[in-house]
Amino acid sequence: MNVLPTIVEILRLLRSSDGLFVLSQFVAPIHSGKSLVDLIRCGRGEKAVALVADEQRQHQAVARMSAKEAARLKRLLHEHQDPVHYVVVSLLLRGWCVVYDVACNVYCHAHVSDGCLIKDRKLAQAIVAHLRGARVRASDLHVLPVVRTKYGFRATEDIPGRKGAKAWRPRFRTPDATPVFAPITIE
Repeated sequence: MNVLPTIVEILRLLRSSDGLFVLSQFVAPIHSGKSLVDLIRCGRGEKAVALVADEQRQHQAVARMSAKEAARLKRLLHEHQDPVHYVVVSLLLRGWCVVYDVACNVYCHAHVSDGCLIKDRKLAQAIVAHLRGARVRASDLHVLPVVRTKYGFRATEDIPGRKGAKAWRPRFRTPDATPVFAPITIE
């Protein structure tokens, strides 16, 4: 079985061992709604090779990522993969706390919503500093790391106790997401 020289040339230009990628390059529309396979069938194999060569030149012409950009990308990837988020909690009594919802500017009683989650600890500490400026007692506000579990959120650190009391770890309730069904009657 002989392979057309244009196909050999396109495979040489693509330089990939990923079969699905190579197949997608041959069947995806590339020029005026026609794929490489369509161009080769119509006897325009040289045009198909030229299009692939041009595409490869464009990819090679893209500037390499600088070290600063690479470091930023690694940091963003680490933040995305890190399961830890931070919440701002305000103590009511031992064992009772409210969680500040940044998105709605309200406090949630022992419940962590998506609006409460802050990805950066420094940002959470800045929010605490802002809230302390709003005349909230400094000893009542804490930044607490939490992780998402199958059942909701779990704190990973203890909150120090007041006036020599023992440190404690809050438990967060999971809101009941069960829909409420109202009976419908047809008369």
